[in-house]
Amino acid sequence: SFKLYYKIDSIDSELVNSSFKYTVTKSTNNGSTYTIVKEGDFSTASSNSELEIYKESVPGNNTTYLYKVYLWIDGNMGDQSSMQGKVFTGELRAEVSLSSYVYTANLYDNDVQGNNSVWIGQTIPSTITQYSTPAAAISSLEAAYASAHSGATASLPFYLKHTVESNNVTESYVGFEVSSTMATANPGMTAGTYYLKGGDNGAAYEENKATLLSAFGSTYCTDDSLIFRCNVSGLVAGASSYGIVGAEGTSSSYCEVFGGGNSYCGVSVDDGGGQY
Repeated sequence: SFKLYYKIDSIDSELVNSSFKYTVTKSTNNGSTYTIVKEGDFSTASSNSELEIYKESVPGNNTTYLYKVYLWIDGNMGDQSSMQGKVFTGELRAEVSLSSYVYTANLYDNDVQGNNSVWIGQTIPSTITQYSTPAAAISSLEAAYASAHSGATASLPFYLKHTVESNNVTESYVGFEVSSTMATANPGMTAGTYYLKGGDNGAAYEENKATLLSAFGSTYCTDDSLIFRCNVSGLVAGASSYGIVGAEGTSSSYCEVFGGGNSYCGVSVDDGGGQY
């Protein structure tokens, strides 16, 4: 989590007042504009203490936000003459806490035509295997695939990325890579790594569509107003207006985040059953 707080060294009693206020603003566009994200007052403040004024989940990787904090006295709340000349000393501080997180993962196989899937970041029985990162869980999935396919390597041009707070997944993405080879073979595609946000009940649908268009261009994409899907040989990626995002490769491998936030990766196998 990210929080802003005042480490208050001293505050005169006259300023411990609901008319002594703060406003926190935030910019997501390098300071061009700021939006108010929190307002409050110093009615609960005291000397030699900390006063939290704002808190949010840790932003995603490579994301920069700017914040400004304003202190002011609300002149519409009566006579503040007693507050004149009073002293408030302290420091505005920022703190980022990165919670340790264990990604529980369940590798399972169903029937002869099986789906070996790894469910990541979910609350499931503690008796199953646990991994410290999604990458470690997917490595086990790849090993299961290799075991079922005489050592063959699964093609996984995608992966999951989570922002977590207090052992809860708060943001879930499916990342996929458009290689330079794929971009060259499919004119209109642009090489790079892209992220589709899921689990938000479709709030990022238009943003996901723009991401897919950046990666695939319009040639390989279809839009039925509820589902935006792009498809080339070797890679399919899509997003729905319900918050479901996913990608799959030619080796019957896939990753997906559901509208409610549950996420998984898997590979299809034909190995006569078995448990991995």
